[in-house]
Amino acid sequence: MGHCHPAVVDAIKRQAEQLIHVSNLYYTENQALLAEELAGISGMDRVFYCNSGAEAVEGALKLARKASGKKEFIATEHAFHGRTRGALSVTHKGKIQETF
Repeated sequence: MGHCHPAVVDAIKRQAEQLIHVSNLYYTENQALLAEELAGISGMDRVFYCNSGAEAVEGALKLARKASGKKEFIATEHAFHGRTRGALSVTHKGKIQETF
């Protein structure tokens, strides 16, 4: 949408007047509305909110395994997905993997 798009700026201002940030540990109305929308779009019955990118990658890997029944993944070279066990399995650099 570009830098400082008026629609995005307006949405941020409106949200800041209500609630700027809350952990996904706690219920918020917008979180529930988004979960319903995502479930409807995906055709799935649940939504999993994450706290980090690595956590999101872990969830995606588990979902892909469950949905496909496959145990192997294709990963792009030079990609970094995090330092959790699953995320490391699809991280390209051996140097990062060797540490763990």
